[in-house]
Formats: sequence, C-alpha cells, structure tokens
Amino acid sequence: REAMDGWLGAMEAALWSSAVCIRIGRAPDVNEVVIDSALVSRGHAELTRVPIASPSKGLLGACDAEARPIQWQLCDLGSANGSWVEGRRLRKGEARPLKAGEHVTFGPPSIDRPFAFIFRQVRA
Repeated sequence: REAMDGWLGAMEAALWSSAVCIRIGRAPDVNEVVIDSALVSRGHAELTRVPIASPSKGLLGACDAEARPIQWQLCDLGSANGSWVEGRRLRKGEARPLKAGEHVTFGPPSIDRPFAFIFRQVRA
C-alpha cells in the first residue's frame, strides 16, 4: 500500500504543478512519476497539458494564460502492458484526452491490483 500511495502522491503533485509534460514509468532517472513494478515499462506513458481552444477566439483567446482552461492528454509510449482509459488500450503514440471521472490504468486492467486511478479535472 505504501508504494501505491507514493506514486499516487507524486501523480497528484505533478498534476497540480506547472508541468506541461509528466512522464510516467519505472525508471526514476527519466520519469516524474515512478511506479516500481514489472507491470510498468521504464518509459510507460506521458500526460501532457494542452490548452483548450475557444471556438471563437482560438488558443490565444485569453489574455491571461493562467486563466485559460486546460485539458490533460494521456499518450502510451509503447509500453509492454499498455495504458488503458475506460478499459480501452491506447495504441503506441496515441494521445487520448482525459475527462473527469475516467478510469486510467497502467498495465492490464484485468489483474487484481492494477496501477489505476480516477482522473479528476485539474484547473490551470
């Protein structure tokens, strides 16, 4: 349980930081969120912060970049056991926008204790 709390705490801190890209994987030297498990690849996935475009104003619609709404996208980096959103495996390089309440899993969701969390929208 302690190892799981550790990576979830790191994930929460990274999401609340000003980071634009958060790498997730087993290797501590190249990832912001480290999950020490054989189910997780050295470079498993990336979360990327993307500004949401206003239909009328485009990406540069807000004068204050801090106030601009953002969205997180999950991209699998070619992991052996996969990154899953709502039970669907992402293809290598596929960027999938995340919505509040969606279940994200690193490694097969069918195992007893997958590395999973429920995504909650984080404001910029």
